[in-house]
Amino acid sequence: MRVAIAGFLHETNTFSTVKTTYNDFVMADSWPKMLYGDDIIKGMRDKAIPIAGFIAEAMHSEAELLPLIWCFASPSGTVAQPAFEQIKNEIVQGLKGLEDVEAIYLDLHGAMVSEGLEDTEGNLLTSIRQYFPNTPIVINVDFHANISKKMVELTDQIIGYRTYPHVDMYQVGQQAYRALQDIREAQKPPFKAFKKLPYLVPMTAQSTLSEPCLSLFQRIAEYEHAQDVSISVTLGFPLADVREVGPAIIVYAATQKKALLGLNEWVQYFLEQEKVFQSIFFSATKAVEIANNARVMDKIILVDTQDNSGCGASSDTTGLLKAMLDQSLSQSILGLLCDPESALLAHQAGIGKKVSLSLGAKVFTDGCDPIEGKFTVLQLSNGKFTATGPFYYNMKMDLGLMALLEINGVHVVISSRKVQAADQEMFLHLGVDFTDYRVIALKSSVHYQAHFNDITKRHIIVESPGFNIADIKKLTYRNKPKDVRCI
Repeated sequence: MRVAIAGFLHETNTFSTVKTTYNDFVMADSWPKMLYGDDIIKGMRDKAIPIAGFIAEAMHSEAELLPLIWCFASPSGTVAQPAFEQIKNEIVQGLKGLEDVEAIYLDLHGAMVSEGLEDTEGNLLTSIRQYFPNTPIVINVDFHANISKKMVELTDQIIGYRTYPHVDMYQVGQQAYRALQDIREAQKPPFKAFKKLPYLVPMTAQSTLSEPCLSLFQRIAEYEHAQDVSISVTLGFPLADVREVGPAIIVYAATQKKALLGLNEWVQYFLEQEKVFQSIFFSATKAVEIANNARVMDKIILVDTQDNSGCGASSDTTGLLKAMLDQSLSQSILGLLCDPESALLAHQAGIGKKVSLSLGAKVFTDGCDPIEGKFTVLQLSNGKFTATGPFYYNMKMDLGLMALLEINGVHVVISSRKVQAADQEMFLHLGVDFTDYRVIALKSSVHYQAHFNDITKRHIIVESPGFNIADIKKLTYRNKPKDVRCI
């Protein structure tokens, strides 16, 4: 089987003012840089990425892989239209240039929005289908994909992640290859049934390590095994103000009747679960107060969710850090705050030196100001290290100049490229010893749980200024259907 493979991923926060450019897809950060051809095969070896799992599974069979392009841009604002069109055309033209393509696999996100298109993945698939109307197409999508009707119609099967934190990306890539094999052997795709749910789920309520999602997705797996069907449930990305925003359920089965029966059952079940998707938020002041009043032996994680770059935030807000300083929060550390200017100044000063900084609040300035003062440089790095946690496993990080700083007893880890704090190695490679800290403040929403839950399961979700609005009822939507509710 000759399989063309490509990847084009971005999670677009349409409420962010930071536009995503072509260069954002080119450079490496927490994910690999843009890759072409055979470099995709080499670069994805042992990576926890869907296309890596697909490649590994294909290599166990007699498949011939035809790699085109793979790229990822860190979540941020709307994708510049020229950037989307250029990468889309590279994929489409690359496919047109291949001979005897028997199947197509795409590693996508499912929540990308460009300046001129709400449904970019649907647009990409439409262009591909113009030249490959009958070729089997299987795609992987993110747990937060806003799946559109067009995406379902134009693919033979969509396989979404099952976990958040996303620790099954490699496995869903393997599953995608097996699905293509099944379609080729059967010489027809499975029947499918699709439905969007009429409510949006906050990001902080989507964790599959806790209820209700923990039990929900266990039940789905049991149902699949008992009924011999395949189900993809994506809970959607509520920070994308588009008509197709929100959770979706797709059931694939050997008959249309079986697919519809499964869909109806699971739609009804999710409608009954709407009331249990809840999160509790605390202001930065209140969260730090709770941490200060906790027992000395208690470890606490403060979740700076609204500045989580994994949802398109800037990772440079200072609201939580200011509260930590105002209340003299001892044995505390915050990371990662993205400020390339301050990182450069810290490197110029050197380890053990004091440096005057205006830290943070350079991209996001609404409701927070830079932290002005003299910082002690405790440690420095070039930002290149290998992640060791389940989410970013084996990723070769390249975060630019980094530094561990101290001001008034509070420690801060800064970077030159934004990334959510979801891997302990971001701190450890700078000499951080978490046993020295009682309070750990992380700019993340849920992914941090994959690597930090072993330290403590006491987490406080902080509602401090940032692009990633946690309480989605506070958002002003213009394109979301009026009958779709915000939980």
